Amino acid sequence: MRNRWGRIQLATVYAISLYGLTALASWILARAEMEESNYVTWWISMTTWPVLAIAFYFTEGPRGWKLSAWFANLLGAAAVATAAWEFFGPNQQAKLLSGAHLLVYSTWIVMFQEKNIRFYWWVMALGVLQVAVASVLTDREWYGVSLMVYLCAALWTMSVASLYQIQQQFGGEGVISSPRNGYEHAPRHFVQYDEHHRWLTRRFVAGWSFLVAASLLVSAAFFAFTPRVWVGPKNLFGNESTPMNEQRNTTGFAKNVQLGEMGTILESVKPVMNVQVFDAFTEKILPLDRFTNRMGMSELMLRGSVLTTYSKGNWSLDRPDRPMRIPRSFSKAGFRLQIDLETLDRESLFSAGLPEGGTIGPRRESLYLSHMTGLISRESAPETAARWSYYFYIEPPSRELAEIHGVALSNLAYRASLSDGHIYECLVLPPTGLNRLRERAIQLVSQAEKQAGGTLSRYDKAKLLENYLRDSGEFGYTLDLSVKDASIDPVEDFLFNRKEGHCEYFASTLVLMLRAVNIPARLISGFKGAESLSGDTLWQVQDRHAHAWVEAWTGNNLWVTLDPTPALSRQKSVEEVAARVGFWERFQSQTTNLWNDYVVRVNLERQNQGIYGPLKEFGLKAWEILRSVGSLGPLLWQRLGDMLRSPQEWISITGGLFGLALVTFTALVIRGVRWLYLWFRKGGWREWSSRRWQQRTVVAFYEQFLRLTERAGLHREATQTPAEFAEEVQSKWHPLLKPAGMLTVPQSVCAAFYRVRYGGESLPESDLLTLQQQVAEMANLVFPPRRNSASH
Repeated sequence: MRNRWGRIQLATVYAISLYGLTALASWILARAEMEESNYVTWWISMTTWPVLAIAFYFTEGPRGWKLSAWFANLLGAAAVATAAWEFFGPNQQAKLLSGAHLLVYSTWIVMFQEKNIRFYWWVMALGVLQVAVASVLTDREWYGVSLMVYLCAALWTMSVASLYQIQQQFGGEGVISSPRNGYEHAPRHFVQYDEHHRWLTRRFVAGWSFLVAASLLVSAAFFAFTPRVWVGPKNLFGNESTPMNEQRNTTGFAKNVQLGEMGTILESVKPVMNVQVFDAFTEKILPLDRFTNRMGMSELMLRGSVLTTYSKGNWSLDRPDRPMRIPRSFSKAGFRLQIDLETLDRESLFSAGLPEGGTIGPRRESLYLSHMTGLISRESAPETAARWSYYFYIEPPSRELAEIHGVALSNLAYRASLSDGHIYECLVLPPTGLNRLRERAIQLVSQAEKQAGGTLSRYDKAKLLENYLRDSGEFGYTLDLSVKDASIDPVEDFLFNRKEGHCEYFASTLVLMLRAVNIPARLISGFKGAESLSGDTLWQVQDRHAHAWVEAWTGNNLWVTLDPTPALSRQKSVEEVAARVGFWERFQSQTTNLWNDYVVRVNLERQNQGIYGPLKEFGLKAWEILRSVGSLGPLLWQRLGDMLRSPQEWISITGGLFGLALVTFTALVIRGVRWLYLWFRKGGWREWSSRRWQQRTVVAFYEQFLRLTERAGLHREATQTPAEFAEEVQSKWHPLLKPAGMLTVPQSVCAAFYRVRYGGESLPESDLLTLQQQVAEMANLVFPPRRNSASH
């Protein structure tokens, strides 16, 4: 009965494992379907859970109810018809999901049939197919974690299945008698049936753990080394896929910005890019503040979009750029900014100032500069969103320009801006909807000119309006985007009603007010600020650093940067966002980035950069080293190759010498392995450990000796050897040690230290005890213990 319970227990574990594996596969498919919001059929896959519970109760329980074969075939035909009807559904996803649901229906039917080993394998195969379909529907990090869990569960289930098959081979009671203890141990790799009637032993669990680890390693290696030539634009469902350059509207990339949409970005700590600054000549890495101070920035400011056309809360750049290729090298004194951009799905790139050279990635792809906007970009948008590295060179402006944070255009850029009509475009105001804003801007300038007693320059007017929004105290910074009056323009609602908002509102208001007083201005979208990752040399820009500011044309080929957003309030908000985000949110953000960088977006180019290229370089170097071993290395390798290709030389003198050398080498290897085996078997490891313990003990005695002499005022000089210092101690303590018969103790301590520390010897236990006793007695002689007052 005891053994019979052992057999029932294994069968139950097998059934639970199989049902659990099937439930996990259905959950993975359902979760993947949830992400396809335009085709909500995930409930079909999740229905597998109650179906599995019912099937387990009826088919695996004591009733043993099974579905007849003819009825199962009838249900199978109905499942095929249902899937065919779904195939011709309203959208393209139905074509894929109909096949996935056919797998689900088949699983339902199989789970109610009478099961044998073959049926169990079919159930596992259906689950694998469901997981495979889910991989087409999602590329999120949760799927990667679920896939690893499924791998572990599948290996466990298959291992238990193999164990169950072996159990069936024992037959009868499952016990085979043997002379030893009445039972036979039947080891089959990590499968062993012990005398306690247990199949699921520790050895079995250890073997399964080894299989899991080995499978994960092999899978990782297969993933890393398989050329990912198929990675390209995500176009799974024909014409319903969205072009890559229209998938998202991230700050800095967007060519159209709606006021208020930056709010959610400002409350996220998702990494955007890493930034490093180098000296353009020496390539020495520089602190970030050296760059920002020299450029006239209070914080790092990276431009991503230049927007000129405004209409009812929406900014855009209607006039197309005409970028020109810039040099890859740089021959002036300045800075080189290295940027590792987390995600790039557009041609635009972030930059600071007016770049004069640069390149993208290890392939040194060209960068293009727009003289109209001052932005740099790739020649075209990448095929897939991925992490990109690039750098660009900047010549710092003069001290005068740095003080006003201005960028002077070349004559070519100025003529291009005029001919393209860009500067005129930066003066255009909407014909209606901003009357009160115009009046307020003109009123502020008029009042300032009356007080000054003359006409203000463009620069002074621009600074006046900037200070009004930023420093007057009339306006506050907030991420709350509640609207007071939706019937008017959002900018006028901010300026006259709400009087608080985030950077987009401040920047938009300043641009329009500047245009109202005849100063060309444009909206800049990008990032301001960064978080240190490594001292002052590596900085990370996050979503919360997203920012919008203004560039005003003040004449003399000069664009001046203005930032009307209250700096302290914004900085406090940025810090609060980081403080609110807990450990889990940060961990999830970093996990998502790692998953996207090293799984989803891994393509052939990145494999060449990170795997194939370094391996090729390592192999070539290793080959050169092997070829250069000894002065006869090349000739030896060539001769060896010729001999191996000529069988007739195998029985020649040369072949005999080579064979002798090979046999000798093999014998030496075998002898070395045998010596190691005998060394371990005879306790060599224990002896070595004992020697190490003795070494530590004797060193401790010697250090105790040094502390004693130090306390007595004898200091060992750095130039003295231990033996020389021992002689000095013996000479100075001669009157104290000789009467007690301990004159040779310092020399004995030094000799033991030398023998164990440098000679590798082992001292008998009696010698160690004697050494310890001598050091203690010498300490009592030098510093006699105080007598108890009662003894007087």
